Amino acid sequence: MDTLKPLFSSAFLFRDQPVSVPADLRPIWRLSLLMLLLNRCCKQGKASLQKLHVLNWALRTPESRQAMLEALDGLVKPDSALVRFDPALNKTLDLARGEDLVEQLDGPRYQITAKGLAIAEELAKDQTAFQVEQNFLETIGSRLTESFVAKMM
Repeated sequence: MDTLKPLFSSAFLFRDQPVSVPADLRPIWRLSLLMLLLNRCCKQGKASLQKLHVLNWALRTPESRQAMLEALDGLVKPDSALVRFDPALNKTLDLARGEDLVEQLDGPRYQITAKGLAIAEELAKDQTAFQVEQNFLETIGSRLTESFVAKMM
């Protein structure tokens, strides 16, 4: 205890330090990615919450992208991939609804709006935005169906 006394007798100094927020936690990044998901991999721009979570998980890392492709190609069972649900996606959907980028349909289903579609199309034109993600989404296309998502769960 005597060794700790000098620590407690001296003054503490706290300073605010700038902390950079990783890109994948920034709201604008997440909203943009959500618009791409709905536009590129969802029939008529509609998807269940489960499907959006699966797509969101698949885009996160090279390993998850590989696991998704292996499942879609039939190399592994669909339920062998350990899909992680990200609570930030739910917050992103709430923000997207507030910004009129998506609308909630019956139950936990979402559809991209005209405003969201315009953003997705603008992102698709940009060759430098979301290169890895856009290439992956192009590879998946509409192969990830709601019934396949149900098999993954």
